[in-house]
Amino acid sequence: MASEKQVVLIFSMCDGAALAAAKTPALEKLFVKGAALTNVAIDGDVKARASIGAKEGETLWDAAAKAGFRVADYKKEHDMAVVEAGASAAAVEEALAGVLEVSGRTTIVALVARGLVVFYGPGFAKGKKIEKAVQPEVVAATVSYVADFPVPEQCEAAVCYAALKDVNYKLKE
Repeated sequence: MASEKQVVLIFSMCDGAALAAAKTPALEKLFVKGAALTNVAIDGDVKARASIGAKEGETLWDAAAKAGFRVADYKKEHDMAVVEAGASAAAVEEALAGVLEVSGRTTIVALVARGLVVFYGPGFAKGKKIEKAVQPEVVAATVSYVADFPVPEQCEAAVCYAALKDVNYKLKE
């Protein structure tokens, strides 16, 4: 099942403050054109919590594949791709630059790092910084909602409406 939107999830163990302070082209573009959650809880396995929407269960990409969406490398035809970006700002910049280079107008990017999540793409606010404390589980719910992808069955998180360009975005789509 092909989707009108593509999702690329980028995971890094780099500190979010280091990424925000990096003055590199791809990261600057992400912060200028994306919605940044700057106070994300860092306890436990942040990648797992962000991709599952709960403490345990199926991931976003498992739910997508089960529903017939194409999960593949971001350089190939895909509906969803997962990128491991390493633990340095330079590694994140390299991975993000590669993703942005092949991304189209319908691509949603979610960068998940230690203490930081940035949503980028159609439906998300541009240049917005959200300092409210949130749990990483919001990534699964929010990406699923905006991209019209299936929500992992056990997802307990709510959509992060503060990151959207309009809380009624889906009604206007």
